[in-house]
Amino acid sequence: MKMIFKFKKIFSIILILCVLSPIFLFVACSGDESEPHIYIALGDSVPSGYGLVSPTERYTYIFYEILRKEGYTEVDEEINMAVEGYTTTMLLELLKGMTNEQLKLFKSARIVTLNIGGNNILTPFKDYLTNNQDIIFEKNEEEHITSEEIKEKAIAAWNAFKDGVSSAIDTGRALLGLFTPELEIALENGVQTFEEEFSEIIKWIKTKAPKATIIVNTIYNPIPERIVIIPVELSKKADELIQTMNNIIIEESKTRGFFVADVYSAFTNEPNMMDVSQFNLNPFGGLLSIDIIHPNRAGHTIIAELIYEQYAIARIEKTN
Repeated sequence: MKMIFKFKKIFSIILILCVLSPIFLFVACSGDESEPHIYIALGDSVPSGYGLVSPTERYTYIFYEILRKEGYTEVDEEINMAVEGYTTTMLLELLKGMTNEQLKLFKSARIVTLNIGGNNILTPFKDYLTNNQDIIFEKNEEEHITSEEIKEKAIAAWNAFKDGVSSAIDTGRALLGLFTPELEIALENGVQTFEEEFSEIIKWIKTKAPKATIIVNTIYNPIPERIVIIPVELSKKADELIQTMNNIIIEESKTRGFFVADVYSAFTNEPNMMDVSQFNLNPFGGLLSIDIIHPNRAGHTIIAELIYEQYAIARIEKTN
């Protein structure tokens, strides 16, 4: 009798487990689904929204809103970690210094976008200008410009280039003489640093955010030839350096498996990238703001659409 009772008890336990096992299996498998699915934006002043009126104008927010509008539910939250002025070196330091709580965010990330590299050449340019104020305009000694005036002219040239001023034509002419052999070496070193650190950044993201679709923006040329306040020689040199970095991005994507939003081509082929002339600098026209470096809302909208296109492609590839 005791044997029959024990058998019934064991049978009952087995029956309960059989009934509940699918539930346990579902909970175990869907436990990850209960975590927040996050979109993380990394990079410099472009994704941080420098110069925009509102954070809702930056491409990271616009892209997230496109996802919601199109009914994609893969992400529940947008987190923007971009910082103005960041180079690849600074971004790597940020990533390597992440706290455990921040690393959990990357583990939950389903999308990571990256815009980095422009400051790898802008920063050496600025540093050179700052550190060599006494020699940059030596050619102007014939015009009896004093040392103090040379320094003031150098500083004004950078500030004008960065912030935009009414004397933009004079600024452009001043900038034309800045590509000395020393500066070219500094800029090339910036590109070399980009090549080494960009690969490391991608490796970090893929390791810490293994479930994320990674989309990287190519770097646009903020001073295209058709902007009349910029000398053609200066624009061509900037374009040469930028295209070198973009080639690095594209080649890395072939082996690392991330997607590329070609912002460079979109901005370069836009006939009204910046509505600018000798007498008119319109911050509301084209794709760039009044500082001629950062995108306005129209520029950010184009970037968001390019990223969305790449994300759509990524989804199709995953289902095939």
